[in-house]
Amino acid sequence: MDHISVDMLRTCEKCGREGRACHSQCWYNGMDEPRTSMSFSCGHCGAAVEEDGTGLTEEERLLFYRQYGIWELRLDCPEGSDMKLARSLQDVLGASAREALLYLKGKNAEWSRGTPVEVECLRGKLAAKGVPAVVAEAVPPTEAT
Repeated sequence: MDHISVDMLRTCEKCGREGRACHSQCWYNGMDEPRTSMSFSCGHCGAAVEEDGTGLTEEERLLFYRQYGIWELRLDCPEGSDMKLARSLQDVLGASAREALLYLKGKNAEWSRGTPVEVECLRGKLAAKGVPAVVAEAVPPTEAT
């Protein structure tokens, strides 16, 4: 997935009443990091707010997990290429040597999990370095908290 969105209640800064805000996250090949945006238009007073960024608040992250689940990156590489893969993981993802080796041995690392957009971004970065990987659902939406 390259674009996801969730709705969330937000208090209008102008009139103090609640309305719905749309939070989105997207990533397209060539972008360094996923982009986030929020759009709010108050149905009571007409005030509007737009915000763009690159990170998610913990509250936003939980909403995305509840709606889309938690996704993870799975490497699709032949046996015997561990050292090359570990160096690629360190280079592209900023993982420590220990994290990279643990991940290669089948032990999931936190940095390899996230929203489907975040994990697709990781896959794209690795693909650019010639490292094949797939994006797979780790925790379904009904079980993600």
